[in-house]
Amino acid sequence: MDARENGTALGTGLVVAAAVLWGTVGPAQVLAGGTVGPAALGGWRLVVGGLVLGALTLRRPKGLRALVTGAVLRPLLVCTVSTGAYQAAFLSSVSRP
Repeated sequence: MDARENGTALGTGLVVAAAVLWGTVGPAQVLAGGTVGPAALGGWRLVVGGLVLGALTLRRPKGLRALVTGAVLRPLLVCTVSTGAYQAAFLSSVSRP
């Protein structure tokens, strides 16, 4: 993202949006109650977030093509698995009394 092209307001807005979404983990767990386990809740959060990021990426097809190259694919998969493990571990630890 180039600040000269997009302006600093866009970057600031994206950081604020990320902070707000990061803070939704507690309310999501409370609203889910006991019907959804911590690992399932973390998985759903990743699925929804992935779909949103995928939709945003479709606006720039060049960026999507860059993600499937060999040099980027392996680190992307490692990050995906790591984020999934983090979600499950974090939500499991928060749900313990």
